[in-house]
Amino acid sequence: MMEMKETAAVAGYETIEHWYDVHGTSLAIYAGTVCYKGWKPGKRVTEKEYLAAVSQFSQASMSGTGGRK
Repeated sequence: MMEMKETAAVAGYETIEHWYDVHGTSLAIYAGTVCYKGWKPGKRVTEKEYLAAVSQFSQASMSGTGGRK
Protein backbone atom coordinates (compact mmCIF):
# COMPACT_ATOMS: atom_id res chain seq x y z
CA MET A 1 0.00 0.00 0.00
CA MET A 2 2.80 2.40 0.87
CA GLU A 3 4.49 1.65 -2.45
CA MET A 4 1.29 2.62 -4.30
CA LYS A 5 1.10 5.96 -2.45
CA GLU A 6 4.71 6.73 -3.33
CA THR A 7 4.09 5.88 -6.99
CA ALA A 8 1.03 8.14 -7.07
CA ALA A 9 2.98 11.00 -5.52
CA VAL A 10 5.82 10.60 -7.99
CA ALA A 11 3.45 10.50 -10.95
CA GLY A 12 1.77 13.69 -9.72
CA TYR A 13 -1.69 12.24 -9.15
CA GLU A 14 -3.88 14.16 -6.71
CA THR A 15 -7.60 14.38 -6.12
CA ILE A 16 -9.65 16.73 -8.26
CA GLU A 17 -10.52 18.60 -5.06
CA HIS A 18 -6.80 19.24 -4.51
CA TRP A 19 -6.38 20.76 -7.98
CA TYR A 20 -9.58 22.79 -7.46
CA ASP A 21 -8.00 24.36 -4.37
CA VAL A 22 -4.53 24.81 -5.88
CA HIS A 23 -5.77 26.56 -9.01
CA GLY A 24 -8.61 28.50 -7.40
CA THR A 25 -11.07 27.21 -9.98
CA SER A 26 -14.48 28.84 -9.63
CA LEU A 27 -17.15 26.57 -8.17
CA ALA A 28 -19.28 26.81 -11.33
CA ILE A 29 -16.38 25.81 -13.61
CA TYR A 30 -15.31 23.02 -11.23
CA ALA A 31 -18.84 21.60 -10.95
CA GLY A 32 -19.35 21.84 -14.70
CA THR A 33 -16.04 20.14 -15.43
CA VAL A 34 -16.78 17.29 -13.01
CA CYS A 35 -20.20 16.77 -14.59
CA TYR A 36 -18.84 17.09 -18.15
CA LYS A 37 -16.13 14.49 -17.52
CA GLY A 38 -18.32 12.18 -15.42
CA TRP A 39 -15.89 12.35 -12.50
CA LYS A 40 -16.83 11.36 -8.95
CA PRO A 41 -15.50 12.97 -5.75
CA GLY A 42 -12.01 11.75 -4.91
CA LYS A 43 -11.04 11.06 -8.54
CA ARG A 44 -7.24 11.20 -8.86
CA VAL A 45 -5.74 12.88 -11.90
CA THR A 46 -2.55 14.69 -12.82
CA GLU A 47 -2.42 18.47 -12.87
CA LYS A 48 -2.15 18.35 -16.65
CA GLU A 49 -5.30 16.18 -16.91
CA TYR A 50 -7.21 18.51 -14.58
CA LEU A 51 -6.25 21.65 -16.49
CA ALA A 52 -7.06 20.00 -19.83
CA ALA A 53 -10.50 18.99 -18.54
CA VAL A 54 -11.20 22.52 -17.27
CA SER A 55 -10.12 23.91 -20.63
CA GLN A 56 -12.31 21.43 -22.53
CA PHE A 57 -15.32 22.31 -20.40
CA SER A 58 -14.69 26.03 -20.74
CA GLN A 59 -14.59 25.73 -24.54
CA ALA A 60 -17.52 23.29 -24.84
CA SER A 61 -20.91 24.16 -26.25
CA MET A 62 -23.39 25.28 -23.62
CA SER A 63 -26.35 24.22 -25.76
CA GLY A 64 -26.69 20.90 -23.98
CA THR A 65 -25.16 18.88 -26.79
CA GLY A 66 -21.88 17.07 -26.40
CA GLY A 67 -20.91 15.63 -23.06
CA ARG A 68 -18.37 12.99 -22.16
CA LYS A 69 -15.76 12.24 -24.74
